[in-house]
Formats: sequence, C-alpha cells, structure tokens
Amino acid sequence: RAGAVAGTRPTVVAAVVDSLLRAGFKPGQLVIWDRHLRDLKNAGYETIYKKYNVSLAGAHEEGYDDWAPYRYAFLPWKPAIGELLHGRKASSDLSHPSKLVSEKLTAILCIHPPLYIPRTGHSGHLAELAQASADNTHRFSYYLPGFRDAIPALCDRVAFSHTHTAARLKRALDDKAVPETFALLPTTGKIEIQFNEHKFHLEALLSARKTAAAEGEPQGVSFQAGPMEWRQWVLPDGRMTLDPETNTKQLQPHTKLRLAITDALFCQYHQGNRIRTDYAVATNELWFSTDLLALDAIGFQMVEDLRRSANLPPGIGQNLMHRTAQGMLLGNAFANHIEVKLINQTFDEP
Repeated sequence: RAGAVAGTRPTVVAAVVDSLLRAGFKPGQLVIWDRHLRDLKNAGYETIYKKYNVSLAGAHEEGYDDWAPYRYAFLPWKPAIGELLHGRKASSDLSHPSKLVSEKLTAILCIHPPLYIPRTGHSGHLAELAQASADNTHRFSYYLPGFRDAIPALCDRVAFSHTHTAARLKRALDDKAVPETFALLPTTGKIEIQFNEHKFHLEALLSARKTAAAEGEPQGVSFQAGPMEWRQWVLPDGRMTLDPETNTKQLQPHTKLRLAITDALFCQYHQGNRIRTDYAVATNELWFSTDLLALDAIGFQMVEDLRRSANLPPGIGQNLMHRTAQGMLLGNAFANHIEVKLINQTFDEP
C-alpha cells in the first residue's frame, strides 16, 4: 500500500533499493510495484525510479492470467474495468492473478505498515499482497468470511506461481545446446535442485506443446527429480506453468515470498482506509523477517494493544485467517513459536 503518511513510506523503500544495489543486484532486476501504477506515482515513488533507474509497475496494468484462478462461488461480483472478465461477464466469482506476479517476478520483498481497516481489521502483509496481486478482490472487503478464505488462498498462488511465457518456453525447447540437466522453471535461491529436467524430457514437453495448441486444451506433464515430484502444464497459448496442486511441502523452498519488512515507524490503529493522524502513533520500529505471517501476527497484536490504550473496542479478529495461512505453510501464526530479537539503533542528529 503506497503512501507517504498512512502507507509504506518511499524513504523506507528507497533504503531497501539502495541496499540491494550495493549488494550487487542490477537496477533492471528490481521492480517497485503495487496494485495500481498511479498509486505509486501519487505517493512519490517516481523519485526513486529516477534516482536508481529501477522499474515501477502496477499489477492491474500488467494484465491478468487466465490460468488457475481463485473461485469463491458465494460472492460473485461485477468485474471492474481492466480486469480479465470485464465486458465478457456481468458478474464473476473468479479472481485471476496478475501476470506481473505469475510471469515476471521471481522473488518478492513485501514492505507494508501495520494498519487497521474498518471492514476487515488489521491489514498486514498477506492481506495487502493478496489484494494487490489479483483482480476481482474488492468484493472480499464486504464479506468477512470470504475475506478470511481468500487472502491465504491468493497468497498461496502468489508464493508458488512459476510460469514461463510462450517466448521463453519456445527458446528453451528450441535450444540445440541444452545440457543433460537444466532448470526449465528456475526459482533462484534456496536449494540446488530447482525443478530440474533431463534432456529426454524435452520430447514430452514438445509433444505437449503441439497437442495443447492443436486441441486448445492444457496438457499436463509429470516429472520426478530425486525425492521431488511435480507436474507442469503446457497451455494452448504456449505458456508453461507449475501445477498449483503440487505438494506444498515440496514447494516450500521455492516460495517467491523471500522477505517481509513491516514499516512500523508509524502505526495507524483505527480508520486506516483514510489518513487520520489522531489515530496514529510513532512507534519508530522496522521489523524484518522471512516469515510474513509471523510479522502479521505481531502487527495484529500491536494494533490491538494500541486500540485498547485509546479506549477503542477490540478489532476484528485475525486468528482464523492466520491459522488457515499456517495450514497452507505460509508461515507461523503462533506467538509462542516466534523468536523476536530487538536491535536498538541510535543516530546522531545532522
């Protein structure tokens, strides 16, 4: 959620970008994104784009992927302009992931402040990531049971979405110098074997691509490398994607959700859908973790403590949604399993 006051502050994002560049990343590898590009521009992020030559992107402007949408049948909604089914259906119970997430981003660093939204309660990393990454999500803010179900399910799709565009798949399959083993769906990072293929798999993939194009139906191909088994789908338009039903425990090392930073320099604990500094405090903290859910659990508790100190009623509970997310292996939601290390940093005034 971009914003100079109630949202993620550009100065925090600029510090992260600067650190990544100093660590050796190239400007072309970094994308600052949100649901809408206009929100980034209105919040002042163009300054970072111009200074560091990194990209700005809106998930909405990049378009949406028609493969493996999230269905919530109890709450159909009219698709908005720019969403995948706008102009094609009067209402839809589907939410489609953005192509920015499924095809372009290989790792995601989430930066978000603790906020309290009146209809849905504490809005943390998972809620903001899910709503920014898919279309037809506005409906969930009007129906809390749907919100609690949708947020973990959409984040699960974001975390484990690995898709090759048609052009990238064609280049890989047409390459005459393919080594004996290669990574057709690389995921950058944590373990050496990353959806590796063998040369003899190419024939199956080539056959699946031809059949998918001819019949207009996705074609599944199953693979095994050591103890890991997974399934890939070649789509009629030439793309290839990882089967969303692949065993989550096997996928866990391949998550795109690499780091979360809670911008807790400033916490608005009430009316977070608008700027209300009378319901905010300067907490002057930054929280870092590879576990988005753990930071959400801590943020929820902080917001509740601040609401109590201001004589406000208890907020909307998040425990059910957090337990669902933990069941999907998106992180740890239980405070007694979360280790917190405090680092006090002081700075001399200029």
